[in-house]
Amino acid sequence: MSQYLRSALAALALFALTPSAPAAAAEATPSEEIQSYYDVLYDVWRRADELGFAGRFERLEPVIRRTFNMGFITQFSVGRYWAGLSGEQQTTLIEAVTRLNAATYASRFDSFSGESLIVLDEKETKRGDILVLTHIIDSEGEPVEINYLMRKQDETWQVVDVHLDGVISELATRRSEYTSVLKREGFDGLLVAIDKIIAALGE
Repeated sequence: MSQYLRSALAALALFALTPSAPAAAAEATPSEEIQSYYDVLYDVWRRADELGFAGRFERLEPVIRRTFNMGFITQFSVGRYWAGLSGEQQTTLIEAVTRLNAATYASRFDSFSGESLIVLDEKETKRGDILVLTHIIDSEGEPVEINYLMRKQDETWQVVDVHLDGVISELATRRSEYTSVLKREGFDGLLVAIDKIIAALGE
């Protein structure tokens, strides 16, 4: 299994008809939200060479904003430092982390060799979140397990964490990295570090 796949990791419109009302959009399930995300990701991956980094970023950024709860992810990632940030700083950091997510996916899904993305099942957690189970099947037919922890936010299910191989929490890893930078270099240092990573991913 390639290291590339191991490091890779973020809604379908349904309509209900009633006799007395016009068609109304039904709430997408967690699995449907991930399937919608995967539909875009697969298309971007399949057209990776054609789109280039900038094109992949442009396609992925809006679907990442829709599918991932970037506010929660960013707040959790900086831990206790979040409360010490002003409202403007919090908003700025959410935007930076969102761009970093889009850039990371745009960089990692840059070469397609017949892989596939499969949504398998979903399970409810004890606290009422939903874990959506998926596989990325590599070009040799070997599955990589990537599961999405989803939480309801304003009637929409959004990703709050990603588990690689079923156990490795992306959120926990990110928290360790971000808090380390904040401790050493502060808020401005973290923004600079994120911008440098985005620039490097686009090279």
